[in-house]
Amino acid sequence: MKFGGTSVGSRERLERMAQLVMADPRPRAVVVSAMGDTTDRLLEAGRCAERGDMHGVSVQLDAIRATVAAATDDAEVTAHTEALLEELEGLLHGVRLLQEQTPRSRALLASFGERISVGIAAAHLRKAGLDAHPIDARDVVVTDDRFEEAVVDFEATQRRIDEVVRPRIEAGETPVITGFLGRTPGGLTTVLGRSGSDYSASIVGALLGVEEGVIWTDVDGILTADPRRVSEARTLAGVSYREAAEMSYFGAKVIHPKTMMPALEKGIPIRVRSTFEPEKPGTVIGPETTEVPFGVKTVTSVDGLVLLNVEGRGMAGM
Repeated sequence: MKFGGTSVGSRERLERMAQLVMADPRPRAVVVSAMGDTTDRLLEAGRCAERGDMHGVSVQLDAIRATVAAATDDAEVTAHTEALLEELEGLLHGVRLLQEQTPRSRALLASFGERISVGIAAAHLRKAGLDAHPIDARDVVVTDDRFEEAVVDFEATQRRIDEVVRPRIEAGETPVITGFLGRTPGGLTTVLGRSGSDYSASIVGALLGVEEGVIWTDVDGILTADPRRVSEARTLAGVSYREAAEMSYFGAKVIHPKTMMPALEKGIPIRVRSTFEPEKPGTVIGPETTEVPFGVKTVTSVDGLVLLNVEGRGMAGM
C-alpha cells in the first residue's frame, strides 16, 4: 500500500491513512511519500543556499517544521525529526559555502522529505494499534550512481528485501518504507526521479511477491481526461499495464511511468484508489484491458509545448 504526499500531508490525512491500513486484514507493507509539498520546499531551500539566500532557506525550513509540528505530538518522533533537520541545515550550509549543487548533493537534499515522513506515518499506525516500524529504503533499494534518476539493481535489492522487510511481515509487523530513495553499493544516497515513490512501491511489491499493489492518492483512479480541464471526466474501471504506461508517459500524472514494469514482470495488479473516497473501487492496472462504450479510453495532455511550422517553396521535400 503506497500513500502519496497529499495522503500523508496533515494529521487528519495521516489518521485516515492509518484507518485505511487497519481496514485491510492482509499482511502488508506500506510505502510513503514526503508530506505535502515538502520535496518542493527542500529543493527551493537548496536553490536559496546556492545563491547565498539564507533567509530563504530559513523560510522553507520553518514551513517544514510547521508541517511536522501539526502532524504529530509524539516526542520521540519529534526529536528524531529535529535531528534530521539539523543534518539538513548542515548540508545547506555546505551548499552555501560552495555556492554549488551537484546531482549527488541534490539527491541527498531531496531524501529528507521521505526520511521525515516515514517516522511520522509509522507513529500514526502504532497509535491506531499496528506494530509498525519505519524502514529507510536506502537500506533496501540498491542502485547505480545516477543520483537523481538512479537505476535499480533488482538482484541486490531482492536480497535486501528478503533480509530486511520480509522477516518483519512474517513476524506480523507492518514495515513502513520510504518511497523515492535508494543507495549505491558504496553507501551514497540516490533517488528514483520525481514522483518515484510509486515506482518504489512497485519494486517492493514485486520483490515481495504480493497479490496486489494499492496506490492511495487524491483521485479515485485513472480518469478519461484531466478532471481539472474536463469536468465530465470519468473513472476507468481497468486499464492494461501498457495503456497505463503510455498514459503516464504522455501526460497523465496519476502514476509514475516506471511503476508498471516490476508489476508487469510478476503479473501483479495495481489498484489506484482515493484516500478521500475509499468506498470507490478505483482503477485496476493489470495484464488485461477493459472495453469502453465509445472506443477512446482516455485523452492526455502535455503542457509547455509549442508546435512551429516552417513553410515556403524552399522547404519542399524537407
